[in-house]
Amino acid sequence: MNRFFDYSRELLDYFDWVDRRYGGVGADAEPAAIAEELRGLDGIKAVMWDLYGTLLKIDIGDLEGSLEEQRHITRAAAAVVEEFELGSALERMVHDSGSEMTAVELLCRYYTEAIADSHERSKKKGVAYPEVVIERIWAQILTICYGVVAGKGEIIAGDGKKISETALRCGYLFDSAMQRTSFNLHAGECLGRLADKGVVQGIISNAQFYTPLHIRRLAREAGLGDDPFNTIFTMGLVFFSYELGYSKPNPGAFDLANTELAKMGIGPNEVVYVGNDMLNDVWAAKQAGWRTILYGGQKEQTRLRQDDERCKDLKADRTVLDLADAAKVITGEAD
Repeated sequence: MNRFFDYSRELLDYFDWVDRRYGGVGADAEPAAIAEELRGLDGIKAVMWDLYGTLLKIDIGDLEGSLEEQRHITRAAAAVVEEFELGSALERMVHDSGSEMTAVELLCRYYTEAIADSHERSKKKGVAYPEVVIERIWAQILTICYGVVAGKGEIIAGDGKKISETALRCGYLFDSAMQRTSFNLHAGECLGRLADKGVVQGIISNAQFYTPLHIRRLAREAGLGDDPFNTIFTMGLVFFSYELGYSKPNPGAFDLANTELAKMGIGPNEVVYVGNDMLNDVWAAKQAGWRTILYGGQKEQTRLRQDDERCKDLKADRTVLDLADAAKVITGEAD
C-alpha cells in the first residue's frame, strides 16, 4: 500500500480538478524585515524541512493557523455547501433549531467545534499539541448533514458515494478554496541541489492528507520527478502531524527523527532544521540538538514569537530570506 497516494483514479482525478479550479501561485511574497545570516554551516549531513511557510508558500497557514481566519473559513465552507449540495440539510437544521444562522455559518460552526472537540479529547489523554485527521472531521460533519436527509441506516453521501470518500473530497476542496499552495521562490531548485550534493532530506511538518499530494504536484512542476518521497526525501524521515496525532512543537517527531538518523550514522549536530516559526521550528529543533535556519521569505508567515518565554532570547543559527541561499548555507558554500 502506498503511504500517501493510495487513492482511486477517480479521487485523484477529482483532486486534479480542484487544483485546476483553485490553483495559482498568487502574488510574489514579501520577505520579513529580519537580518540575514548567510555563513555556511560545516558538517551538515541531513536537513529536515518544515513545509507551510517554508518550502510551501500559502495564503494562510497550516490547519491550526487557518482556524483564526474566519473570513477564509466562510469562503471555503460556501464552496463545500455548493459543491456537495449540503444547503437543504443545513437549512433544515437551522430551521429546526430556531437559529438565525445561514447554512454556511452552521457548517463553519460544525467545522470549528468538531476540531476543538477532537483537540480537547486528545488533551485529556495527555497529548501535547494534538492534531486532527481532517477527513474524519468531514466524515463526522457529513454524517450529520446527510443523516438528516437519509434517515437511519447506512448513510451514502449526496453524490452517491460513501461518506469516507466524500469526506476526502470535502477536505481537499475546503483547503484549496481557502488558500493556494505553491512552492516558495527557489524551493524546487534548493531541494534538487541538495539531493545532487547527497544531503539526506526529510520533513517534520504539521500537515493533512492533502499535503503530500501538493508536494508531489509541485515537485513534478519543478522537474523533480514523479515521486519526491523516494527521490528527494527519505521516506523514513517524513513525519506528518496527521499521522502522528500531534503537531509541532511536540517533541515526538523530532525524537523519532533522531532515532532514524542515528541508524544512518547521523548525529544531532549534523542535522539542520529549516522553518519559519521560532517556536514550532527553531525552538523545537534545538531541543533535539539540531542546528537551525530561520526562513523569512514570506513576511506574513514568519513567526518570531517574541511574546513567548521560550523564544524571547532564542536565535536561529542562520537566517535566510531566499531558499537558494539556504542551499548554500547547508552545503557550506555560502560566503
